[in-house]
Amino acid sequence: MFATEKETWTNAEFRCRVFGGHLAEIEDADTNKFLKDTAQMKNANDHNHHYFIGLTDEAALDEWEWVQSATKPNFTNWGNHQPDHNGNDEHCVLFYARDHYRWHDADCDDHNYFICEEEEVNSGGILLDEGCRHGWMHFRDRCYMFSTEEESWTNAEFRCRVFGGHLAEIQDAETNRFLQDNARLRHANDNNYNYFIGLTDEAALDEWEWVQSATKPNFTNWGDNQPDHQGNDEHCVFLYANDHYRWHDVDCDDHDLFICEEEEMNTGGNIIG
Repeated sequence: MFATEKETWTNAEFRCRVFGGHLAEIEDADTNKFLKDTAQMKNANDHNHHYFIGLTDEAALDEWEWVQSATKPNFTNWGNHQPDHNGNDEHCVLFYARDHYRWHDADCDDHNYFICEEEEVNSGGILLDEGCRHGWMHFRDRCYMFSTEEESWTNAEFRCRVFGGHLAEIQDAETNRFLQDNARLRHANDNNYNYFIGLTDEAALDEWEWVQSATKPNFTNWGDNQPDHQGNDEHCVFLYANDHYRWHDVDCDDHDLFICEEEEMNTGGNIIG
């Protein structure tokens, strides 16, 4: 997956792990060529799109290893005079667009695009289970992903968008029940896990709308006396575990789990890759 937003190397790896993967490990020339060709195709004549991969020597200088497998690379594609450890603080690696996407070491705190990788479910690519990527759940014509990390509402929406989706929009009782049931299954008797959805009234008080479609909800499942705008700063919504996952308004800056949604890609177990 080629990210469309920039992150530091550490945050890029974190984002990949949230969705069941890790920063790309490149084990051979064929894989490197595939990723280079894809990057060039995506960015045409734009030479400002550099991409982090999963190689680092943060643990020991010049002891380069892949972050996921903790193994030394069998293949490299360094640019001329690379790695050069410019300023002694370049301990991460990126596909450098201005050098034909050859590898350059870079400051891990720089913000760059990144490439995520996850294990294939079938040879040739990632098997789409009823039109959904690995780790996402299918319901009707949508795919849903339950996060395992907590974020503010804004960062949760950002994370969903990085992977081509958005915070979940719940249009009917059946979809609501599906999401409630899956939240319960994940956490059984633990009522500490609430999930942000994509409803907000940040634009205008009590004018609730879905962040992706900018439409007012046709269906709601508010808890008793909700929304209550406690403290006048509750402008986002989550499925509240202590109230059977009914909807409660909440401070958007709180950190909670979240549910991403995207349209199904295709049906019938197609392969992407």
